[in-house]
Amino acid sequence: MSPTIRKPSSKSGKSIPVRKTSPKYAFNADDEMLDVESDTDLEMPAKEMHHLSLYRRLAIGFVAVVAVVLVVVVYMSTVKATILVHAKGESAKAEFLMDVVKTPTKESEVRGRILSKAIGKTQSFKVTAEGAKEVEGVAHGDVTIYNKTGNNQTLVKTTRLLTTDGKLFRIDATVNVPAKGSVSAPAYADQSGKTGDIGTGVSFTIPGLPESLRKEIYAESKMPFFGGLSSVSVVTADELDRSAAVLKKELEEEAKIAMRAEAGTAFAGESFSTSVVEDKRSVVPGATAGDYTVTMSLKVTSVFFDRAAVEEVAVRKLYDQLVPGKEFKSVNNAGLTAAVEKVDVEGEMANVRVYLDGVMVPSMNNASLDPGTFAGKSAEEVRGMIAKSGLAESVDIQFFPPWINTIPRLKDHIEVKVD
Repeated sequence: MSPTIRKPSSKSGKSIPVRKTSPKYAFNADDEMLDVESDTDLEMPAKEMHHLSLYRRLAIGFVAVVAVVLVVVVYMSTVKATILVHAKGESAKAEFLMDVVKTPTKESEVRGRILSKAIGKTQSFKVTAEGAKEVEGVAHGDVTIYNKTGNNQTLVKTTRLLTTDGKLFRIDATVNVPAKGSVSAPAYADQSGKTGDIGTGVSFTIPGLPESLRKEIYAESKMPFFGGLSSVSVVTADELDRSAAVLKKELEEEAKIAMRAEAGTAFAGESFSTSVVEDKRSVVPGATAGDYTVTMSLKVTSVFFDRAAVEEVAVRKLYDQLVPGKEFKSVNNAGLTAAVEKVDVEGEMANVRVYLDGVMVPSMNNASLDPGTFAGKSAEEVRGMIAKSGLAESVDIQFFPPWINTIPRLKDHIEVKVD
């Protein structure tokens, strides 16, 4: 309510109430406009001052309550816990038999084609150094025999030659050494072994000659002597087996290429079986040789089939093994195998064993991972609960805000992830 100002009457001198014409101004007795806000003589009554103070306190209190409620609401709406479960994988496999036939009529049959091919050849292999061994023998070489005398000298086969360090050799042929001349002759060590391996330029005396002629008629090695100790290649059983395996693989690949060309591109799945008809080696283990041959003949049988159809059945059988609360993290479709068990080439039918595997992990529907079971629990309690269930290798827990360490009590503020 606007304050009232008393203005004296021009006739009677009594005060007449005058209402302010605006919130800021009033008129005095001479009809002059006064600034009420700046007029120190105009004061608000004490009762109205009390009411204003009460309203101010109420407003401040209301604002404080609203602020507290807002903080609580913001906190409750943003607090969150994320539980990351590093799942323990569990392998699962499907293994079953299927029949490959020309025209399938049953669920256990799949369309395909059966072929067979005989193939063989002989291949040569070099002996590797892994079977090398040292063998003692008799060293051989050539010597030059000199005659400084004026007479010819005949030396018979096996005539002895002696080195300065006492090694004994013999010539291997009868020779006639001309006067003032020389002759070449083959020679060999008297004993087998490494001592017979000598170098070029070794001097020999001839003990069978008179002492006076030994300086006039003598011999000298014109080349190194070899054979006293030599390394020879020995064929081992492992080497023979490896060579046979190499040949077998080559023959199998040749047969597969030929049969794939014959089968065409109608079938994406294939399986092969091989039987060895002949496996012959030209040497036995332990023999010394520079090379050898392996002769091999094979019978290769191929089964071509509709891989997509087999995979569909295998995946269905694999998923039949799922239990509640589990899901497949991965299925090894690329590892699908179909091994030939039995085959009837003439009847155009084969029996194959199909194998497919995968890895199962806990799903989000697993009762042990229900977010509600963790509400209000500490991080350690949650880890203990999940570890007890045997579902995880480890557990990581992230809180927001980061300073809290207890799982929220509201279920929708708890997120469980499985990796």
